Amino acid sequence: SPRFHDTDMIAASVGPMLAGRGGDAATSALVGREPEMRVLREATASTVEGSGRVVDLGGEPGIGKSRLVQELLASAALPAHVAGCDQYERETAYWPMRALLRSVLGVAADAQGSDVLGALETAVAERDEALLPWVPLIATVLDVECFPTPEVAALAPEFRQARLEDTVVRFLT
Repeated sequence: SPRFHDTDMIAASVGPMLAGRGGDAATSALVGREPEMRVLREATASTVEGSGRVVDLGGEPGIGKSRLVQELLASAALPAHVAGCDQYERETAYWPMRALLRSVLGVAADAQGSDVLGALETAVAERDEALLPWVPLIATVLDVECFPTPEVAALAPEFRQARLEDTVVRFLT
């Protein structure tokens, strides 16, 4: 095995990476993924027709999941909101939905309390005023503190999750 001596050490300063390996994935041709792209395009088409679909796109790191999504977004003439599922946040309640809602509201991922709550209240008032009493439930998903309304305070614990999910879905719809 090689031996190293103090005289073999060389100090170096490594700067930022200038380019990723293999060129820019977003501009290179996508090859050999037509079956996967067909599934994604069919899901997109059903969404446009009014019946959404969920596609579970999983696999080992580095096999091109993000590249498939980039290709779909580039080819679809639809507004899109992307929420990632970070493996380090898998135990954080509502993590992907938090990112999705923040994107829909147009607030930064690191926006805090009153900014997020203000955007949420404005959006709910513009889209569906009947959801205003349930804003604290949506705020739960956004991880923002919000005083409970009388409706939320009166909600029995066994019905809270179902009401929360219904409220978020209605808001997004």
